[in-house]
Amino acid sequence: MCSFVEVLLLLSIILVLVEFILTTGGISAFAGLVSFFMALALIFIMKLNIPPLFLKITIPTFIVLFILSIVVIILAYKAHKQKPIISDKPMVDKIGICTKTIKPNRYGQVEIDGEIWEATSDEEIKKGERIRVIEQNSLKLTVKKGE
Repeated sequence: MCSFVEVLLLLSIILVLVEFILTTGGISAFAGLVSFFMALALIFIMKLNIPPLFLKITIPTFIVLFILSIVVIILAYKAHKQKPIISDKPMVDKIGICTKTIKPNRYGQVEIDGEIWEATSDEEIKKGERIRVIEQNSLKLTVKKGE
């Protein structure tokens, strides 16, 4: 039969694993950390007889999983804060295909060199027609029907 402390220890590991699967922004990892420290506090306060093998497996497993989840959270935060990388190569004069119909002065989509871009045009361009880029403004393109 499992004691409350064992359940808390297992819950802490499960919550850290949930962080890897769902990426909750650190909420699950934090809840797992709190659960883990509560279980450890109960072990030492109540002087429970938890099998040593259980603790020798649980504590290192939790520490490794917690450190990995913190690393993942930090990397995700850094990636989220980065500005989009825009190619050094200008897109002007490149030829592509319209993948989503572009109405005059409305955005559609074009594919150029295997990349999907948002694009606008002064004329209607139907899906499947060839286009030529006449202007690039950050991640938005202005196009016209290509030759």
